[in-house]
Amino acid sequence: MFRKNLIIAVALGALLIPSLAGAGAQWNQPARVVKSASGGGYFYGAFGSVRNSSNVNEYIRCDSNSYGSAGCNARDAEGDTLYCTATSESVKVVIRDLNVSSYLFVRVSPSGICDYAYTQNNSAYAPK
Repeated sequence: MFRKNLIIAVALGALLIPSLAGAGAQWNQPARVVKSASGGGYFYGAFGSVRNSSNVNEYIRCDSNSYGSAGCNARDAEGDTLYCTATSESVKVVIRDLNVSSYLFVRVSPSGICDYAYTQNNSAYAPK
């Protein structure tokens, strides 16, 4: 019985080791838009996941310019969209910190203001 259990344990270990020796964590985070009844909502996603998606409808986009304007918008696979304009410097800083491997979360006020933004640059998110 011991020999049989040992053989099974070795076989299972041989199957699991290649998956553990992969290239590290890999997270897929497609675009997601959630609208609130009040007219605001939030959206999030990882730029690389959205760009590499087979769904041609989804996107996340942020813009900023030398006049000091900034804003973001997103559309998810279901076609829900949300747009906002950044008015606070702290949100504009987050928008300007984005890169092709960023994860972005934005909360949108009922009046269309980006009132909170969070970004994470992480190797687990697929690059664009």
